[in-house]
Amino acid sequence: MRNILQNKKGAFEIDQLQSVVITLVVIGIVLGLGLIVLGEFMDETDDADATSGINDTLQAIGDISGWLSLIVLVIVIGIILAIVFRVLPGARATPGAGVPMDY
Repeated sequence: MRNILQNKKGAFEIDQLQSVVITLVVIGIVLGLGLIVLGEFMDETDDADATSGINDTLQAIGDISGWLSLIVLVIVIGIILAIVFRVLPGARATPGAGVPMDY
């Protein structure tokens, strides 16, 4: 966390990528195990109130799973944009390559 706060440019560093990926994997595993446990509770219970509560919880976990995929998509797009914006400023047109040099 200290590296993120000390980074003045706000750029995403490669060493931070590992912690983001591990966090997302752990969240996915916990959500998956939660769904399995709640499914077992649903099979074993006969109480209508408990079944209703389990259904509500399963629906909420499903909503969180949808947001998790959106978060992963935004992170991937951010990484691609960071790579593109780091490469483009260094790219220069060479004379005679068909690109006019006088702007």
